[in-house]
Amino acid sequence: TRNVSITGARPLGVTNCLNYGDPTRPEAFWQLSEGVRGVGDACRALGLPVTGGNVSLYNESPAGAIAPTPEIGVVGLLDDVATLVRPGWRAVGDRILLVGEASPGLAGSSYAALAGLAAEDGPPTLDLDRERRLGAFIAAAAARGLLASAQDVSAGGLAVALAECCLWANRDEGLGALVRLPVAGSPAVDLFGESPSRVVVSAAPRHVPAMILLARQHGLPIEEIGSVGGSARDIIDEDADAPPPRLVVELRGAGATGAAEDRGSRVADALVVGLDELRHAWEGGLSRALGWDDDGGALGGTR
Repeated sequence: TRNVSITGARPLGVTNCLNYGDPTRPEAFWQLSEGVRGVGDACRALGLPVTGGNVSLYNESPAGAIAPTPEIGVVGLLDDVATLVRPGWRAVGDRILLVGEASPGLAGSSYAALAGLAAEDGPPTLDLDRERRLGAFIAAAAARGLLASAQDVSAGGLAVALAECCLWANRDEGLGALVRLPVAGSPAVDLFGESPSRVVVSAAPRHVPAMILLARQHGLPIEEIGSVGGSARDIIDEDADAPPPRLVVELRGAGATGAAEDRGSRVADALVVGLDELRHAWEGGLSRALGWDDDGGALGGTR
């Protein structure tokens, strides 16, 4: 529903495909039962009917059952296509705001899959009432023409959401951003934690006060964290007159060190990544996963 809401559309209904193991086994039946309960709880909280769906059961092999996998599709309605909100930055100088707040822990995240878990990591919590209010806020902001862009924080956390906004900007080379992010605990959690009910938005400077007021009226935390097209020269020494677009994130505050891997202590250095590097990482993911280089040849000289 958040993916629909950030376009300015109104979610209308849900379809699903519930993929589980052999329900004659108690543990698999429990997974299916809890999955159905969770989908039902969310739909009731968000006021959405389930219009259809299907199940795929007995998904097992000698190695065991698949992970419980409920797949969700949501259809929505955009009353006026002129109000469509896209994820990419729109203009240099627009302000970047983060709506919602992170909860501690990295369990279940893409970061944890790469770096491992620490003792303090737990799964992210979901407040369905806050999710409902977030959707209402985005719809209201879009209807009033306050939003320049909107992108939800999901897989990869805030850092990936910011990178996507830069890469999907409405120009060939993308638009960079300068973000100053306060770090309350672990920099890894603030950058890559996947706590739900968060959205990165941008708005023209004149709309920022109205955005902040609207978020507060919906009972949502909101914080201005940066600007679109901010020059890296603001926080690092840059000799070039016109540096290429880049994403600059300055971390401020005392960090923490996790038990499983070093997550940074008293981090204050700027993270500076060129958009060309981000684009290469984004667009080359499939070829790397398949063992192919960017030119279509197989790595290692075989096809």
